[in-house]
Amino acid sequence: GGHVDGAALHLGAQLLGRALQHGGQLARLFAQAREHGDDAREALLARQRRGQRRALAHQHQRVERVGAHRAVAQRLGRRLPFIIVSTFLGRSLWLLPVALPFLDLAPPQAVYFLVAVVAASSLIQSPAGPPWISLMADAVPERVRGRYFGLRNAIVGVVSQAVGLAGGALLDRLPEPLGFQVVMAVAVLFAWTGVHLYTRYHEPVVVRPRVGFTDSLLAPLRDPVFRRFLVFSTYWSASVWIGSPFVIPYFLKNLQMTYTQIAIWSAIG
Repeated sequence: GGHVDGAALHLGAQLLGRALQHGGQLARLFAQAREHGDDAREALLARQRRGQRRALAHQHQRVERVGAHRAVAQRLGRRLPFIIVSTFLGRSLWLLPVALPFLDLAPPQAVYFLVAVVAASSLIQSPAGPPWISLMADAVPERVRGRYFGLRNAIVGVVSQAVGLAGGALLDRLPEPLGFQVVMAVAVLFAWTGVHLYTRYHEPVVVRPRVGFTDSLLAPLRDPVFRRFLVFSTYWSASVWIGSPFVIPYFLKNLQMTYTQIAIWSAIG
């Protein structure tokens, strides 16, 4: 039951991730609808700026996790309510892009609207990461942790690939922008299901010594091995995430790939 709940919980997150990946293409739809070359170029430049902000936001999230989970858990007392509220609000914001075609925004404004949604969603959900890591460390016994997360990640991987292929096929068959609206609406529905499953989690009561936020944040940085790992991890993530947001627009604009082909490429990758 725990394995199935864990897989179902992250199904919504995986589907939402696929919707976010394709959601940025809504700006392209508006540019095509206006049929103005200048607007299309402006939308493309704005989309590139969104990709850069997405990469920087990812780096910020990685840094803020360092040592923060202990201080957050101590200050919150209980972690689950905070996780539930944060993830529910952050994922619910993706109902706004579903309504985007009805707002009659010009391409540049539509792009900035999507940037604002991504930024707000990330800002609201990112603080839930450290408490979730702390909760999983307490809830899953160390003797079975490797087996549990191995099975969980395998199930999530298979489901995410199937969902990606289904989403790509759906986008190719439904007219634009209806396909994007359906994919994102279904993603939010699964996300809400995942949030509901959080309410079934058991949060162990763990007594920890009180540690100040500054001490909790700086303690890992005093470890030279961790500092070297942090530098390598930051370099690796930067090399991947700075360029990765531009891959999908390149596939669509220059290679004229279909969404199904992109989904297959993502599954293979």
